[in-house]
Amino acid sequence: MNRNDDQYKVFKQLIHTFYHNEATKTKDIQNKVNNLIIEPRLIYDTFHKTLKAEFRIGDSQLYKIKSLPEFFERMLNHEEYKYGAKLSFVHDKSAFREEDARIIRIYFKICRNY
Repeated sequence: MNRNDDQYKVFKQLIHTFYHNEATKTKDIQNKVNNLIIEPRLIYDTFHKTLKAEFRIGDSQLYKIKSLPEFFERMLNHEEYKYGAKLSFVHDKSAFREEDARIIRIYFKICRNY
């Protein structure tokens, strides 16, 4: 075997590894498309007579959105963010089920008014 054959094998291994990593990332992203839910909850405090909204996000396990303005920024910038051990995704409306994407569109309208 000559040096060119060795370089070819190394190059082939690098390409194979890169392709496998990218294919795995693409598959993970495709699995996240249209399966996330966002669940709004209204909480009424009878003592203080106040009403607050809380949002949870996820697929099999729901995580509380701690900061709605930060969530809004992530959606605008299509940022990836990890909410917990089982939820990390690129913030885009296509990641959500259609009925949940409507909630996000309403939220966007409200945020733009402020």
